[in-house]
Amino acid sequence: MTMVRSAEWKLVHFLGESFGQLFDLANDPLELRNLWDDPAAEATRRGLLDTLREWRIRSQYYTRDWAQAWR
Repeated sequence: MTMVRSAEWKLVHFLGESFGQLFDLANDPLELRNLWDDPAAEATRRGLLDTLREWRIRSQYYTRDWAQAWR
């Protein structure tokens, strides 16, 4: 699992999964409403996923099979 956030948004991505969590921190500071599948938040989700992908590439952070011992 990795997470990226801005002042207004928080995105949680689960490796190997097609789902995640996206929260509008400005309007939902307690993170009660997951907007991952909300069409109105799709551009924000894609932008944060792009940011997370770039971080993974630039940091050379390898996560392959890191959780195999617990699955």
